[in-house]
Amino acid sequence: MPAPPLLPRAKSRRALRHDLRTAVTAYATDRGTLASLIHEIERVAKYCHGCPKASLGKAKKRVRELVEAEAPYMLDKTGLPEWKWCALYDAVQADRNDLMHTGTAAALTGTRSVALAIVLMEALMKPSKSTTVGQLMVSNPVCAQAWQTLADVRRTMLMHDYSTLPLEDGNCRNNDGWKVLRAGSLGEYLLEDRDDRLGERIRDSKLPRELVPKVTSSTLIKDVTDLPVIVADGNGLLGIVTAFDLL
Repeated sequence: MPAPPLLPRAKSRRALRHDLRTAVTAYATDRGTLASLIHEIERVAKYCHGCPKASLGKAKKRVRELVEAEAPYMLDKTGLPEWKWCALYDAVQADRNDLMHTGTAAALTGTRSVALAIVLMEALMKPSKSTTVGQLMVSNPVCAQAWQTLADVRRTMLMHDYSTLPLEDGNCRNNDGWKVLRAGSLGEYLLEDRDDRLGERIRDSKLPRELVPKVTSSTLIKDVTDLPVIVADGNGLLGIVTAFDLL
């Protein structure tokens, strides 16, 4: 039986990294559980091993190969002082077993799990000269609708940690841009008269709509000079790439 591929393909890599990052953000903001975060770490391990039933222990060699190939600098520097990659991986594996079998989490379980997840995200990213916008974009992003109130927009940004929301009707056909709403602009606008302005609808408000570049999914990421960018084609909005997607 041939050995499974060492590295996830670009599409799978992007999906795994997106789900892992979402789990880290949710856990860090108390909207997700530690078990959900560890589950996403296990998904990466299973994919690297090539078997959907592989445990973290069985997949360790394959996961190390991924990190060694794509983020070797993180084998010794995981982001946690005194924790090298192998020791961190073993600790998360032990934490996972304790959590699943006894329901008990060690005091540092969350810290170690987030650290390992960040190492894996770095290894899964693999940007190169040939990396396209479509490989890194967030597909089908949440959009702001003209009929929504600013309170709706604020809630969406806070709940999902979004700093930029494309306007559903923000396609500017006479240029290469797309209109978006920025968290910074919203905050400044509400600061002037919060009570009255939260009830305003987007289409009736004077909230600034910023024009950001519009590119195609085949645009090389190295050719992007400003972020965020909207990814679109003749059929409309496909995705968005923000600075957060390149961290």
